[in-house]
Amino acid sequence: TGDVCDMASDASHSYVLASNDSYRLYCYDLADSLNPLQVSALDLARPQSNDYVRDIQVQGELLIIAFGSSFSLCDISNPYAPQEHARIESEMSIIGFALHGDQLYAVANNRVMHWDIADPQSPVELGDLAYPGASLMHIYQDTMFLWMDTGAYAVYDVSDPLEYSFIGESEPTIPGYLPSFR
Repeated sequence: TGDVCDMASDASHSYVLASNDSYRLYCYDLADSLNPLQVSALDLARPQSNDYVRDIQVQGELLIIAFGSSFSLCDISNPYAPQEHARIESEMSIIGFALHGDQLYAVANNRVMHWDIADPQSPVELGDLAYPGASLMHIYQDTMFLWMDTGAYAVYDVSDPLEYSFIGESEPTIPGYLPSFR
């Protein structure tokens, strides 16, 4: 029951996030794709009444859910009994996030936040980067692209997670609002 917010899948299961007053994560076995079987549901009640979902991604046995101001790191190694490993709280509104190996990067209105999630039960904040106006993020190989609300995008080298470096900024010829990019 509830409104479906987002979903993600791995090879054999689909994870659906639904919300009424709080959030529940439902897992479905896709062995029979015509009649998927619900195998579990995890209560992810949020302390903020006005929180909402930004994005949800599967990486190996970890499901990462970005809410409006926090992340849930969920262990899905046992889809019949998934559990929340940790919750990362953010002081700012999360706009989007990207993964690079064991690194989690999140973009907020004026900052890029960065955590090491090699141990998802104890994620370590590695720092942040002030960059006013960042609205979208994508990471390809070792390169992070930040789309700015001015219409330009900034490019960073993230091959060294402790000290990533500015490569440059570009003004593309695409006018108008950009909801996402890859």
